[in-house]
Amino acid sequence: MRKTKLLFILVLLMTAANSAIAQLYAPPGGGGVGLSTITLTPNNLTMTVGETTTVTCTVSGGMALPSWRIASGSSYISLSLTGNNSREVTALAPGTATIECYHSGFTSGTCTVTVIPAELTLNEVTDNTAAISALNGKVANVTLARTIKADTWSTFVVPFNIDNATLLDQFGDVEVSAISGNNGEGLAFTPLTGEDRVINANEPVILKVSADKSEFTFNNVTIVKETPTKTVNGANIVGNYGGEKYLGEGVYYIARNELLKSDGTQKIQNFRAYFEAVTPGAKAFFENFSFSEATGVKTIDNGELIIDNAVIYDLQGRRVANPTRGIYVVNGKKVVIK
Repeated sequence: MRKTKLLFILVLLMTAANSAIAQLYAPPGGGGVGLSTITLTPNNLTMTVGETTTVTCTVSGGMALPSWRIASGSSYISLSLTGNNSREVTALAPGTATIECYHSGFTSGTCTVTVIPAELTLNEVTDNTAAISALNGKVANVTLARTIKADTWSTFVVPFNIDNATLLDQFGDVEVSAISGNNGEGLAFTPLTGEDRVINANEPVILKVSADKSEFTFNNVTIVKETPTKTVNGANIVGNYGGEKYLGEGVYYIARNELLKSDGTQKIQNFRAYFEAVTPGAKAFFENFSFSEATGVKTIDNGELIIDNAVIYDLQGRRVANPTRGIYVVNGKKVVIK
């Protein structure tokens, strides 16, 4: 008799428990035993790298608070706690991730997050440092405004790597030389070829294109915030991202295939570099350096006169803003304009 009563009580308890479970997991509107719902809002997101937003979890049927996890793509996003029913999502890198909010493995709600590169626009006149800093370490699609004239050597520096395939795509027929030290005290300009033709982030190079260029697009590049300066053999090669500015007196810059000494009146724009001689040996190297055998009087067609803000004088020593045909003095050298 006692065993029968205990068995009866056990049956009642099990029936009550099953009823409670059935109610807890019953779908809205009835229809038999089912699962309660967990919904994430929004359930689809498109975010740019570096962006943050909030995802909220809604639970029906009186279910206890669920757990959160990144079910897939954990390298593309991160989650941080903002409240019992919400999480902050941060986009880390381009790709697709799935956020899951679940309860004891019975049911879950999901949100699909698609991360796309950030957009970065860089120009050659205004200060770009804040924009570069904001995306440090992040992947971006970059639009770069940088004027490069054909058939002349130009300095070039950017805050991201450019591989050989991208060089060919964006620059066409281009020569690139790395700037390094030579065996003595001075610089060596070493041509880069094949797969070694890579421009490293924040490392100035010199290059020459066969056609004028002014705008470039670089997709899915990682932005690197570093000082764009390289020091070799007693010389600093200093890149510029901080806006158009005057060069200091006594530094050297490249214009019209020559390495010239600034008198303090020349300007440099962004994504270019200039040269500082730290030691006497480096200074001597700069003063004797030449890209070609051209010396003395230069002949330049007026339509091609580009002197990068150099000061121009006539033979009487008067400064000239808009030279016409004649002989002028530019950076201490005579130039004939036809």
